[in-house]
Amino acid sequence: MATPQPSAVESHIKPQLSISAEDYMKDRVVYKINLYAKKSAQQKFWYQLTSVLGIICAASVPVLINLGVGVTVPTLLSLVVTILVSLEKVFHFREHWRNYDAIAAFLRSEQLQFQTVSGVYKEKAGKPEEAFRLFVRRIEEGIKEERNDTIEMRTRETE
Repeated sequence: MATPQPSAVESHIKPQLSISAEDYMKDRVVYKINLYAKKSAQQKFWYQLTSVLGIICAASVPVLINLGVGVTVPTLLSLVVTILVSLEKVFHFREHWRNYDAIAAFLRSEQLQFQTVSGVYKEKAGKPEEAFRLFVRRIEEGIKEERNDTIEMRTRETE
């Protein structure tokens, strides 16, 4: 019988007490950068799709009324606009897109600064263990902050 493959989430979790900088970079940082980039692209797609459809439908309503098309089509298009605007208010596509893009950029920046021993890591040159602990702390704080922002966004009352 074939061994079941771990899910994407499980594949980066290691049951060991310590982790090397290389494993942390690959299993946590690169994994999260790719995940956030994918989520950002998805949210951007939904934001742009709902926005463009909403604009087209909203702009079409007065034109159709002036052309004397009747009330059914303009009414349905107005309903579509209302639904699209409501979906954006509920799912916050724009905010999620920007949030995921920002955390991916932050993680990439931290990764590059750590790898090149620059930025906040410059003062840790010659002290790789201290630099790694600082790197992990900054990465985990960034991920935690993004998660808190996401929870806040999802539970916020619609304005």
